[in-house]
Amino acid sequence: MGILDFSSAENVLIYPNPIQNNEVLEYFLKQDEVLTIGLYDISGRLVKELVTHESRSKGSHKESLNFGEGLPAGNYILSITNGSGSTGIKVVKH
Repeated sequence: MGILDFSSAENVLIYPNPIQNNEVLEYFLKQDEVLTIGLYDISGRLVKELVTHESRSKGSHKESLNFGEGLPAGNYILSITNGSGSTGIKVVKH
């Protein structure tokens, strides 16, 4: 589990990784945030927006993310954005 200097998000973890169809994203927020979570390919193109400008309260969160069955094998970046900053987590699809 990594410690991230992203506004107020810490301890961001996604599992299983390599990803399959449904994964769990765990994170902790120091304060209330409005988050957008998207999956990007290595060239930076948005593949799928998973959460769009949704409010999250401070504290621990565990969210189920559905990447879908049609996602091709490859390397991706899961981006978590709060409007003033973002962080990315490398994920792999076999």
